[in-house]
Amino acid sequence: MPGLIDKLHRDHINMSELLELIAGQLSLMQNNSADVDYPMMRDIARYFMSFPDTVHHPLEDEIFALLELKRPDLKGELAIVRDDHREIAELGMEFYRLMEAVCSEHVVARSAIVSAAENFLARQQGHLNLEESEIFSAATEALSDDDLAAYELEHGGKPDPIFATELREGFTRLHDAVVAARG
Repeated sequence: MPGLIDKLHRDHINMSELLELIAGQLSLMQNNSADVDYPMMRDIARYFMSFPDTVHHPLEDEIFALLELKRPDLKGELAIVRDDHREIAELGMEFYRLMEAVCSEHVVARSAIVSAAENFLARQQGHLNLEESEIFSAATEALSDDDLAAYELEHGGKPDPIFATELREGFTRLHDAVVAARG
């Protein structure tokens, strides 16, 4: 697997861990638990806006444009992925807006929070599954490290704010929650 595709795959693994945390909190909400960690969910939504939406997905879009040149038969699937990136960002922004309101002690209907969390979670998981099951395998076959060298130079140095060796300020608590969930 070319190194940059492997990096994107590792990003997906990391994002999946965060989605599992949302699913756990969603379960608590659906059971009317008082133990829902709204600040953690806000931080997860903020993470998705600050890394996947601004670093990971734009990099994928560039790589997938190259893939489309080499594999024009994937044009339809790649268009779906590009649309997903835009729609996931919109769903993530709505999810963040609601979590920020709750954390700022505004009254927000639990049903609105559950709906936003479910929509974001389902769309993000479906998107990751599509990329992992179809797109990454095609990229691995069609693209070499040489094909991806320029993208690696331009984007490879932007660290993940939670999963990189040095954490970016504001994500330490979320990093600790991921480590705790790993057991």
